[in-house]
Amino acid sequence: MPNLNDLAPGQVWTYSDAVSPTSRVVIGRVDDFGDGIQVVSIAVTDVPIPTVDASRQTIGHMPFAPDGILPSLIRLEEDGAISDGFEDGYATWRSAWDEGQAGAFTLSVADAVDAIAQTAGSASAGPQS
Repeated sequence: MPNLNDLAPGQVWTYSDAVSPTSRVVIGRVDDFGDGIQVVSIAVTDVPIPTVDASRQTIGHMPFAPDGILPSLIRLEEDGAISDGFEDGYATWRSAWDEGQAGAFTLSVADAVDAIAQTAGSASAGPQS
């Protein structure tokens, strides 16, 4: 298991119980807010959330507490670019965080991604009659 000091923006990691074999975590930022509060912001690629345009999506920003993300990361594959859409999602979250209106996931990456995929799938299905 990596530690927080091993993480850097642009790193691409495999993660445990990934939603698909090609899904990856891309590190966007590692923030230290002091008083032992740290947040790792990531994007997750190749998530099976069907839309009209594609069967898989990238979740542009997800904030995690170290206890949620570190046990999930398996292997560093490469250093790459931060995913498109990350900065917009991060800025929205950070503004809410600074106002005390946002938090960070404490569950595993796979569980958080699954929850988002289920919610997105329900929303895209529309109302049932």
